[in-house]
Amino acid sequence: MEIVAFILSILNFLLILIGWLFVKHHLPSYLMEKGKNLATKEDIELITHKVESIRTQYAADMERLKSSLTLTVQLLEKRRQVYEEIAQLMRVFLSGHPAEANEKDRFLSAYATAWLWASDGVVQSLNRFLELQSVHFKNPGSINQEDMKKAYATCVLEMRKSAGFPETGVDREEYKFVTF
Repeated sequence: MEIVAFILSILNFLLILIGWLFVKHHLPSYLMEKGKNLATKEDIELITHKVESIRTQYAADMERLKSSLTLTVQLLEKRRQVYEEIAQLMRVFLSGHPAEANEKDRFLSAYATAWLWASDGVVQSLNRFLELQSVHFKNPGSINQEDMKKAYATCVLEMRKSAGFPETGVDREEYKFVTF
């Protein structure tokens, strides 16, 4: 029995030695690798959260930009429509362009619409044109047609700038009045 106890003691010692060698050599590297993996997992979660946050912000910014651009395009389109109409109707105030019965009423309607949609520069040039027209109506011949045409061309140029050509290279003197 002593031999069995001795063998069991040696086996116990060997098992403890093997366990100690395992713990000494393999357990630290295992725990280190496990720690690295846990840290990497936490880093990936943090990075993923940041990426998703940026993606969400980017999508929101893109939607705001699209909405803003859509409104800008709609505004320019509306301005162009208003400007086309008012430019055509302003010509009735110049000599050599006969007016149809309702064109002056249509002009007044277009002028009111311009106050809603036109830029400040266009409204101011329209007002100057109308002031000249008012003086001419009260005292025919007091304003010559060249001044009226210059005021008209100034309005058209302001409309051009406001309708999407702010850096236009043409000037008022280049506008040609043609009669047939």
